[in-house]
Amino acid sequence: MAVALAAVLALLGAAPARADEPTAPGYADFAAAGEHTVAVVPVYWTGPDAQTTTSLRSLARQMGDYWSEQTNGAITIPDARITVHDWTPIADPGGCHKEDIFYAARDAVNEHAGSYHKHVIVYFPATAYCPWEGTASVGDEGNIFDGTYGWMWINGYTAGDVWAREFGHNLSLGNARGAKCRTAAGVQVPLSDLCETRDYQDHDLMGAARGHDAFTLNTALADRIGLLAPGAVDTARAGASYTLAPVSSHAGLRAVTVALADSILYIEYRPRVGRDAAMPPGWAGVQVRQRDTWGYFSRVLAMNPDGGDGLLANVAARVGVGWRIPGTFLTLVVDGTDATGARIRFATQPDSTPPPEPQAPTVAGTATVSGAAARDGIVGGDLYASWPALVDPDSGIASFHVYVDDDLVGTVPGTTFGSYLPTPSAGVHRVRVDATNNAGLTSSSAESSFHVEPAPSAPAAPAVTATSQGWHLGGDLTLDWAAVPDADVTGYEIVVDATPVDVVGADTTHYRLGILESGYHSVRVVAVNALGLGSTSAMADFWFDATAAPAPAAPSVTAAAQYQGILRGTLRVNWPFVIDNESGTASYRVFLDDVPVASALNAGHPVSVSAPRTGVHRVRVDAVNGAGLTSAGATTTIRVDNSGPALAPPTIALRPGAAAGGTPVTITAAAVDADAGVCSVGTTVDGRLVGTTSRVNTTLPASGRATVRVTATDCLGNVTTVTRDVTTATVAETAARYSSGWSTREASAYAGRAERFTRRTGATATYTFTGSQVAWTGSRAATTGAVTVYLDGRRVATVDTRGRAASRQVIWATSTAYGTHTVKIVAKGTAGRPTVALDGFITVRTP
Repeated sequence: MAVALAAVLALLGAAPARADEPTAPGYADFAAAGEHTVAVVPVYWTGPDAQTTTSLRSLARQMGDYWSEQTNGAITIPDARITVHDWTPIADPGGCHKEDIFYAARDAVNEHAGSYHKHVIVYFPATAYCPWEGTASVGDEGNIFDGTYGWMWINGYTAGDVWAREFGHNLSLGNARGAKCRTAAGVQVPLSDLCETRDYQDHDLMGAARGHDAFTLNTALADRIGLLAPGAVDTARAGASYTLAPVSSHAGLRAVTVALADSILYIEYRPRVGRDAAMPPGWAGVQVRQRDTWGYFSRVLAMNPDGGDGLLANVAARVGVGWRIPGTFLTLVVDGTDATGARIRFATQPDSTPPPEPQAPTVAGTATVSGAAARDGIVGGDLYASWPALVDPDSGIASFHVYVDDDLVGTVPGTTFGSYLPTPSAGVHRVRVDATNNAGLTSSSAESSFHVEPAPSAPAAPAVTATSQGWHLGGDLTLDWAAVPDADVTGYEIVVDATPVDVVGADTTHYRLGILESGYHSVRVVAVNALGLGSTSAMADFWFDATAAPAPAAPSVTAAAQYQGILRGTLRVNWPFVIDNESGTASYRVFLDDVPVASALNAGHPVSVSAPRTGVHRVRVDAVNGAGLTSAGATTTIRVDNSGPALAPPTIALRPGAAAGGTPVTITAAAVDADAGVCSVGTTVDGRLVGTTSRVNTTLPASGRATVRVTATDCLGNVTTVTRDVTTATVAETAARYSSGWSTREASAYAGRAERFTRRTGATATYTFTGSQVAWTGSRAATTGAVTVYLDGRRVATVDTRGRAASRQVIWATSTAYGTHTVKIVAKGTAGRPTVALDGFITVRTP
C-alpha cells in the first residue's frame, strides 16, 4: 500500500539517516564551523562600571579560546574579528526589557547580528533589573528570521563560564539541567516516569555559572549541533563492550547512546581533571545524560542515588553495579575506570523466542501527488517505507531488515520504524520487513505492494525579490525560477509557508507573490507532470516586513547662533531613536524642505546640515528599516537668518558747521533687517570710527579723497558692509569772481590768512565748480547780515550769517546733480549789519 510521505513523517517524526545524507558530521562539517565575528557593545543608563575595552576584549578572547579548544579548532574567533565599542549611553529601560536594551545598543553603534557566525554581546553594569548573569538567543529557534540571531546579554558578569555558555546558546544549545527521579513508592532511582527537572543543576558548560573558567561541554549537547567527530559516538548494542575516553580529551570514543521512546541517553566518562577538576567527588566517573530527541536541553541523571537529594552528590555510576535502562532490554555495567578511560558493557537476558511479526510496511515518496497519481496510489521521488512500532517483550528488537522484491535494501536499528528505499524501476513492486531481536532470532512481515513512476526533476530554489529590501524584504514580492527541462512537466505549483497558493503553466517562470504578513516565510516551487507527481524545489526562506518603521518624532534643530528662535549658520539636527521590532532601523535620512541633505546610521548623534538660505524652512527625519521601507517623520519648522541687514550705500552731505578741522558732513546709512533685526551700525572714515548710529555728523579732510565704510550687524551676527569713496576740495576766496564793493582783510583765523568782505548792498561773488555738492565758508558775528544765494541763475536760498562770532564756518551748502555749476552770492545790505564775509568754497564729489 502506498501513502503520502508527509503523513508517514507526521506519525514517525524525522526519518532515519540515509546513505547519501550527512550523519554525525565531523568537526569541520557542522554548521557552526569556521571563523566567527564578535562585537562587544558596552552600554549604560546610569554610568559605566570598571570594565574597559581592553578587559572586555580579554573576555571575548577567552570565550573564543574555549570554543576553539572544545571543537579542536573548528570554531575560531580571530583577534581581527573581535570588535569592542566604547561605552555608549542608552535610555534607562525601566526593567529587564532585554529586547529594548539590545535594540537601543544595536542602533547606537549600528551593529546588526543575523548570522550563525556573527554575535553581538551587549554588556551592561550589573543591574537588579535582571535576575540572570547572562542570556542569549538560541541559534536555530528561527531567530535568524526575526533579526535576533546571535544576540547575547551580559549582566555585569566577568567570569569566562557565562560568556562561553551564552555563546553556546547562540550555537543552538539549551541549558544543562539535573534530574531527580523516584518510583511511585517514592524510592529514588536514576530514571523513571516521575522525574523532577532542575534548571542549570549540572557541572557542565551549559549549567549554572560558578565564577571560573567553564566545564567541558557534555556529549548530549555537543551531538545536538553535530559537534562530535566521526568515531566519537556509538550506539549501544546488546552484549557489546566499549571503552570511553575522558570527555575532555576531545579524542576517541566519547559517548555511547541508547535511544528511548522520545529521548536519547548519552553515556560518557568525566574524571576530575583539567576543566572538570572542580566537580564534586561523587560526580567523577561514568555519567549519563538524557536529551529529548530533538530538544535543546540535557539533564544529568543521579546514577548512585543515596535516598536523599542525591542529585548533586552522587551522579557517577558505581563500578560493577548494573543498571537496567527503563524502556529497553539493556543493562549498563561499568567494569572499571582509570586515567585512560572507562570500560562499560550492555548486558541482556537470554531469549529463545523470535520477535512478533511486523505489520506489512507502507511506502510513500517525496513527490507530491494529485490527479491520476492520487487516484491510483502512485508514488514517486525518493521512497520511504514505514511500519508500526514493534516490541519484543523478551530481549527487544535489535534491527529491522527491509526487502524490495526479495532483495535486501536497508537495515535500521530496532528503535527505528522506517527506512528510505533505493529508487526502483517504474511499475509495481513488493516490500516486506524482517525483525531481528537481540538474541539473533528473526520474523518476517507480510508483503505489501506499491506502484512507482518517475517524478519530474526538482526545480532549483526560487529567487525571491522585493520592491524594497535591505537585510530583510519589504514591498511587493516576486518569484523567479529556472524552467525544469522535462517535457512531461505540465505546470508549477507555488507553495508559500507549506500551503499551496496557485498553479501556473509550464511556460511560466515568474510569479507575483504580492505582500505577505510580517514575519518569517518560506517559498517552494513544485514541478508537476501529467500523472500528478510533483517534485519540490529547495526552500527559499526570508524575513518579510510589511510595515515601515515607526515615524520619527519631530527633530530638534539648533545652530551655532540663535536669537529669539531664529537660527544662523550650520544646522545641527537631532532626533530620538526609532525602534522597529520587525526588521530593525537601518538608517535615517534628513530632509530640508523635502530635499534630502544628510543621512545617518544612528539616532542620538546630531547631524550637520549646511546653512540654508534666509527664510522659513521645514526639517524632518525619515526612518528606513531593515527591509528598506521608509516612514516620514514629523516636521519641525525653523526660521533661519543667514543674511546681513539690507544696507544702501551711505549718503554724504555737506552741512553747516566749523570747517577749520575739515569738511563738515552728515553720513546717513539706513540699515533694515526684517528677520533678526539690526543690533549695531558702525561708520568709519579711512578706518577711523566716527559713529555707531545710522546718522553721523563728522568731518572729512578739507581736500582729498576719503573712504567711508558703514557696517551693519544684525542680532545673530550677520554683517553687511558698504563703502563709498568721496572727494572733497576746499578753495580760497580768491577762486571767486567779485563785483565792486569787496575788500580783503587778513588774520590768522582765516583760511589762507585772508577773507573777502563787503558792506555794499547787491555786491556779488560768483564761483564756478564741477561736482555734486558745494558750500561757501565765511565768518559769523552779531553784526553780519544776510545774502541771497543763486545756483545756476536760480535763487535757491536766503541765508542770514548772523551768529556767535566765529570764522571759517560753512555758511551754506547744497547738493545738485553732478556737473559744472555756478554759485552766486548777493549781499542784501541788512540794515544795521550789512557786512558779509566770504572765506572760500568747498565742493564734494561722490562716484
